[in-house]
Amino acid sequence: MNWKKVIAVLVGAVLLFVTGYFVNGAVRGNVYNYDFTLKGESDNWEASFRVIGEERFYKRNGVNQYDSYATDELQLIFKGTDKELAAIKKIHYEYTSPAGSGSTTMEIDESLTDRVFTHSGGGNGAFVREDQIVEVTVEWDNQMEVFELVAED
Repeated sequence: MNWKKVIAVLVGAVLLFVTGYFVNGAVRGNVYNYDFTLKGESDNWEASFRVIGEERFYKRNGVNQYDSYATDELQLIFKGTDKELAAIKKIHYEYTSPAGSGSTTMEIDESLTDRVFTHSGGGNGAFVREDQIVEVTVEWDNQMEVFELVAED
Protein backbone atom coordinates (compact mmCIF):
# COMPACT_ATOMS: atom_id res chain seq x y z
CA MET A 1 0.00 0.00 0.00
CA ASN A 2 1.28 3.45 -0.90
CA TRP A 3 1.01 5.46 2.34
CA LYS A 4 1.76 8.76 0.62
CA LYS A 5 -1.36 8.40 -1.52
CA VAL A 6 -3.50 7.40 1.46
CA ILE A 7 -2.25 10.38 3.48
CA ALA A 8 -2.75 12.72 0.51
CA VAL A 9 -6.35 11.49 0.07
CA LEU A 10 -7.07 11.88 3.80
CA VAL A 11 -5.57 15.38 3.91
CA GLY A 12 -7.56 16.31 0.79
CA ALA A 13 -10.78 14.98 2.32
CA VAL A 14 -10.18 16.91 5.55
CA LEU A 15 -9.42 20.12 3.61
CA LEU A 16 -12.55 19.63 1.52
CA PHE A 17 -14.65 19.11 4.65
CA VAL A 18 -13.18 22.13 6.46
CA THR A 19 -13.57 24.37 3.39
CA GLY A 20 -17.17 23.24 2.91
CA TYR A 21 -17.92 23.82 6.57
CA PHE A 22 -16.64 27.40 6.55
CA VAL A 23 -18.14 28.30 3.17
CA ASN A 24 -21.52 26.88 4.21
CA GLY A 25 -21.31 28.75 7.51
CA ALA A 26 -20.52 32.01 5.74
CA VAL A 27 -23.46 31.61 3.38
CA ARG A 28 -25.81 30.08 5.92
CA GLY A 29 -25.31 32.68 8.66
CA ASN A 30 -27.98 32.85 11.35
CA VAL A 31 -30.98 30.63 10.70
CA TYR A 32 -34.24 30.89 12.62
CA ASN A 33 -36.87 28.19 12.27
CA TYR A 34 -40.52 28.62 13.18
CA ASP A 35 -43.25 26.07 13.77
CA PHE A 36 -46.29 27.28 15.70
CA THR A 37 -50.07 27.14 15.67
CA LEU A 38 -52.63 29.87 16.33
CA LYS A 39 -56.08 28.75 17.48
CA GLY A 40 -59.55 30.15 18.04
CA GLU A 41 -63.25 29.38 17.76
CA SER A 42 -66.75 30.78 17.42
CA ASP A 43 -70.18 29.28 18.10
CA ASN A 44 -70.14 27.03 15.01
CA TRP A 45 -66.50 26.89 13.95
CA GLU A 46 -63.06 26.22 15.36
CA ALA A 47 -59.84 26.88 13.51
CA SER A 48 -56.11 26.44 13.68
CA PHE A 49 -53.48 28.25 11.63
CA ARG A 50 -50.10 26.50 11.47
CA VAL A 51 -46.98 28.30 10.27
CA ILE A 52 -43.72 26.56 9.42
CA GLY A 53 -41.00 28.94 8.31
CA GLU A 54 -37.34 29.78 8.13
CA GLU A 55 -35.44 33.05 8.06
CA ARG A 56 -31.77 33.35 7.14
CA PHE A 57 -29.55 36.33 7.82
CA TYR A 58 -26.10 36.18 6.23
CA LYS A 59 -23.43 38.14 4.40
CA ARG A 60 -22.49 37.68 0.77
CA ASN A 61 -19.52 39.65 -0.51
CA GLY A 62 -19.67 41.81 2.62
CA VAL A 63 -23.33 42.75 2.10
CA ASN A 64 -26.02 41.73 4.59
CA GLN A 65 -28.61 39.41 3.03
CA TYR A 66 -31.98 38.05 4.12
CA ASP A 67 -34.02 35.12 2.84
CA SER A 68 -37.21 33.62 4.18
CA TYR A 69 -39.71 30.97 3.29
CA ALA A 70 -42.85 29.88 5.10
CA THR A 71 -45.87 27.68 4.58
CA ASP A 72 -49.17 28.11 6.36
CA GLU A 73 -52.31 26.06 6.68
CA LEU A 74 -55.71 27.17 7.92
CA GLN A 75 -57.81 24.27 9.14
CA LEU A 76 -61.45 25.12 9.75
CA ILE A 77 -63.75 22.65 11.53
CA PHE A 78 -67.56 22.84 11.62
CA LYS A 79 -68.86 22.22 15.17
CA GLY A 80 -72.56 21.84 14.33
CA THR A 81 -74.63 18.69 13.89
CA ASP A 82 -74.45 16.31 10.93
CA LYS A 83 -77.87 17.56 9.83
CA GLU A 84 -76.68 21.20 9.88
CA LEU A 85 -73.53 20.22 8.00
CA ALA A 86 -75.51 18.40 5.30
CA ALA A 87 -77.73 21.47 4.80
CA ILE A 88 -74.85 23.81 3.87
CA LYS A 89 -75.04 24.79 0.19
CA LYS A 90 -72.40 27.52 0.01
CA ILE A 91 -69.45 28.38 2.19
CA HIS A 92 -66.94 31.21 2.00
CA TYR A 93 -64.13 31.56 4.48
CA GLU A 94 -61.18 33.89 4.64
CA TYR A 95 -58.39 34.88 6.94
CA THR A 96 -56.53 38.15 7.25
CA SER A 97 -53.28 38.83 9.07
CA PRO A 98 -50.58 41.50 9.11
CA ALA A 99 -48.68 39.34 6.61
CA GLY A 100 -51.47 38.70 4.10
CA SER A 101 -54.75 36.96 3.52
CA GLY A 102 -56.39 34.01 1.83
CA SER A 103 -59.90 32.86 1.01
CA THR A 104 -61.92 29.99 -0.38
CA THR A 105 -65.49 29.84 -1.73
CA MET A 106 -67.33 26.58 -2.33
CA GLU A 107 -70.69 25.89 -3.96
CA ILE A 108 -71.91 22.55 -2.65
CA ASP A 109 -74.07 20.26 -4.81
CA GLU A 110 -74.19 17.26 -2.49
CA SER A 111 -74.59 16.97 1.25
CA LEU A 112 -71.37 17.68 3.09
CA THR A 113 -69.98 14.88 5.23
CA ASP A 114 -66.49 16.23 5.94
CA ARG A 115 -66.38 18.82 8.74
CA VAL A 116 -62.82 19.94 7.97
CA PHE A 117 -61.97 22.65 5.42
CA THR A 118 -58.35 23.47 4.62
CA HIS A 119 -56.59 26.38 2.94
CA SER A 120 -52.81 26.22 2.40
CA GLY A 121 -50.25 28.69 1.14
CA GLY A 122 -46.59 29.55 1.21
CA GLY A 123 -43.87 31.68 -0.23
CA ASN A 124 -41.07 34.11 0.37
CA GLY A 125 -41.34 37.39 2.20
CA ALA A 126 -43.56 38.30 5.11
CA PHE A 127 -45.22 35.59 7.14
CA VAL A 128 -47.44 35.50 10.22
CA ARG A 129 -45.57 35.74 13.53
CA GLU A 130 -46.49 33.88 16.68
CA ASP A 131 -47.45 37.09 18.51
CA GLN A 132 -49.80 38.27 15.75
CA ILE A 133 -53.55 37.78 15.44
CA VAL A 134 -55.25 36.15 12.46
CA GLU A 135 -58.89 37.10 11.87
CA VAL A 136 -61.16 34.44 10.36
CA THR A 137 -64.51 35.15 8.69
CA VAL A 138 -66.83 32.29 7.78
CA GLU A 139 -70.01 32.80 5.74
CA TRP A 140 -72.31 29.89 4.99
CA ASP A 141 -75.79 30.10 3.58
CA ASN A 142 -77.25 33.16 5.41
CA GLN A 143 -74.96 33.07 8.44
CA MET A 144 -71.64 34.69 9.28
CA GLU A 145 -69.17 34.43 12.16
CA VAL A 146 -65.92 36.31 12.73
CA PHE A 147 -63.32 35.24 15.27
CA GLU A 148 -59.62 35.58 16.06
CA LEU A 149 -56.82 33.05 16.15
CA VAL A 150 -54.07 33.61 18.72
CA ALA A 151 -51.06 31.73 20.06
CA GLU A 152 -51.76 29.07 22.63
CA ASP A 153 -50.61 29.81 26.16
